[in-house]
Amino acid sequence: LDAAAKGCLTFDVMELADLTGDRPLSTLSLFLLHKRNVTEALQLDMSKLTSFLCEVEKMMPENPYHNRRHVADVVAGIYVSTIESGGLHDWICNNPWDILSVIFAAVVHDLGHPGVNNQFLINTRDPYAIKYSGASVNENYHVSRAFELMLEERFNFFCNSDVMLSSEFLRFRDSVISMVLATDMK
Repeated sequence: LDAAAKGCLTFDVMELADLTGDRPLSTLSLFLLHKRNVTEALQLDMSKLTSFLCEVEKMMPENPYHNRRHVADVVAGIYVSTIESGGLHDWICNNPWDILSVIFAAVVHDLGHPGVNNQFLINTRDPYAIKYSGASVNENYHVSRAFELMLEERFNFFCNSDVMLSSEFLRFRDSVISMVLATDMK
């Protein structure tokens, strides 16, 4: 875990999966959020955050590529950009909301991925292609599903329900949506 937090090239997501009973995504994400004091600064409910991350991990199908190990690797990769030597460091400025938004977007960017691309979904008239009008179908599904999960009491890791009405939360949500939609490989 320290190798991932430091951006070491020796970080091995497959080894982490083996060591955690195939729970690399939830383990790494919790570790990184705790390491950067995000959980404390935003007073996140650790039990519900853990439940949310485990549920996301459970919802990741065993596709050859879009699976929990891939997502954990993306979390590690994007996290490195937030540390002092990383490209996002100056933008993040150790702001807990910004750190949360980057890690959260990485965690959910392939949530429930069907293992096929957007064009396939459009061509086969998949219900999600119709729902999202053929625009970034997978990505819209991933991010909307993530925020739907957060509406469930057992997964809403913000201790204060007013937080979800705050300007900080709305900025967090907008940032996450933008980052996830930007993963469309058009």
